[in-house]
Amino acid sequence: MKYCHVKFHAQDDESLARLTSFFELMKNEKDSSEGPDEMKLNEFLSNSEKRHFWDPSNEELKEWQNFWAETAVEIRLSPKMPLPPWDLESMYAALWDGDYDLVSITKENECHHLNFHPHDYPYGGTESMVVLVSCFGHSVLGIEDGTGFSEYVDKKIKWAPGMKYPYVPPKEENKK
Repeated sequence: MKYCHVKFHAQDDESLARLTSFFELMKNEKDSSEGPDEMKLNEFLSNSEKRHFWDPSNEELKEWQNFWAETAVEIRLSPKMPLPPWDLESMYAALWDGDYDLVSITKENECHHLNFHPHDYPYGGTESMVVLVSCFGHSVLGIEDGTGFSEYVDKKIKWAPGMKYPYVPPKEENKK
């Protein structure tokens, strides 16, 4: 059976083995009838892997909240809105709540696939899987999300402390 997948290039064998072990742990947690054991998941991750996630200080969180509140609603709710990185708990929740089964990590040619099986559409998207693969240092190459394969391009605008608000996105030039 051909699964939907996140295609990636592994950084090295050690980080691939860590991702695979964590994936199996997450898969087992998702397949259980109880909620995910975040403590067990957190204990697995190294400090380096955890640094991939946003863990704001009180000042940084307040700055983000001000940035959000002072930005016009039509921008705030659009793809033009800069967003902070994912936090660890949000990744867990998205993986847990996604309407799909986590299947396996497999090797195909020189690349690897994080395979999943959606139950229906929409199923919650692939962003949390991209974040999972990336936190172990791997490079995401593309996504087969059930609608066809497409190369992965990170189009998200990143928020960073110190960004001026209210945020006004740059004007797009008319293409003739």
